[in-house]
Amino acid sequence: MQINSYFSIMTEVLQQQYALLVAAREVVFDFIETEIGGEVNTPVPAYNNHSISYILQHTAGCYFSWLDSFAQNENIEWLDTLDVIMITQIRRLYDNVDDSVNAFLQNLKIKWKSRSVMFTMPLVK
Repeated sequence: MQINSYFSIMTEVLQQQYALLVAAREVVFDFIETEIGGEVNTPVPAYNNHSISYILQHTAGCYFSWLDSFAQNENIEWLDTLDVIMITQIRRLYDNVDDSVNAFLQNLKIKWKSRSVMFTMPLVK
């Protein structure tokens, strides 16, 4: 098996896994929107007195830091968390996260396709 074929499969698996993550995230956002509403900015003791919106913004910042800055070597500004933010703004922020993940996966495909090394799978007995 050629390595670029193997990596093509791996990229497809990553895309499928991320699609599952996006679907689960939508369930969480829907729950927040319908059940929590404006309480998304209330400090939560279990989150070290940070709010749900803070945690979601911090997580989005981690995506940008790891994928854009570290993996793709782009210069980015760190995402400042806002004290008051609505779930609609958080959804838009995660639309940007999705764009970042998709760009990362596309760049990964391009890099892997450019390799011409042969890769052999070990036989499993």
